[in-house]
Amino acid sequence: MVGYAQGNNADLQKSRIKKDERDVREMTNLLLNSWLNPFSDGSQPLASISTSAIPPPVIAQDLARAYQAGETAFQDLRIIALNLTSHWQSSTTPSRSRS
Repeated sequence: MVGYAQGNNADLQKSRIKKDERDVREMTNLLLNSWLNPFSDGSQPLASISTSAIPPPVIAQDLARAYQAGETAFQDLRIIALNLTSHWQSSTTPSRSRS
């Protein structure tokens, strides 16, 4: 703690504090004035936050349907896997002979 009181910590130097404050102002300016605000009322449904690029409608629709397409493919694969498993289990289970 003695080092803090004497000002030996580089983060507490006036020049460092001024630099950090300038960096915060620049970052705030970038976020508010250069990047797209995804929370504003005028934002597009799909846009790049950093470049503000808006995809063509065909690409936006394809991306919007991607989740459902993946879910459908997963369910199809799950059904196939269950069918294969049940078929494998029934073909490897020894049949009981009646005595």
